[in-house]
Amino acid sequence: MADTVRPGKTNERVIVQLDLPGSFQYLSILGVCIQEILSQAQISDEQTAYNIRLAAQEMCTNIVRHAYAGPDGTGSAAGVGSGRIAVILTVDTEPPRLILETVDQGSQIFDPAQVPEPGEMSVGGLGLALMRQLMDEIIYRPYTGQAWRNINHDAWHVIHDTEGLPRRAGNYWRMVKRL
Repeated sequence: MADTVRPGKTNERVIVQLDLPGSFQYLSILGVCIQEILSQAQISDEQTAYNIRLAAQEMCTNIVRHAYAGPDGTGSAAGVGSGRIAVILTVDTEPPRLILETVDQGSQIFDPAQVPEPGEMSVGGLGLALMRQLMDEIIYRPYTGQAWRNINHDAWHVIHDTEGLPRRAGNYWRMVKRL
């Protein structure tokens, strides 16, 4: 929706960086920040803004619940992780899109291609399926180096050439939504 981006502005880029505690109680800060950055960029499509916030919430919830989970996989009762979530939000006007990147230091990794489709799962896993439906592209690269990409809600594919991905220590997520 090109008409939702400020007319007359080209190649404008806004970048906001956050460093959040790996805890459920701080995840709402990310939603507020996403709403504000979209508002500042004059992105007026409320449904798109809601979808981005929901996908971001799901991604960070998974980081807290799984990447920072305790040895039994349940984490603490308060949802307080021991680590942090580095977040980079980027809004580009050409092409109009929002890019959400996160890096965490969690020790739990997984193969997203092995997560069952929503109709096949008993409990859990719906967050990843929801992220796939709401965003246009998702990349996941755990600290082990293997990377997967999901484009336009398709199946997960292994990325063999990770040269274009940033070299950050930790588990890296990147979600893109065209605006």
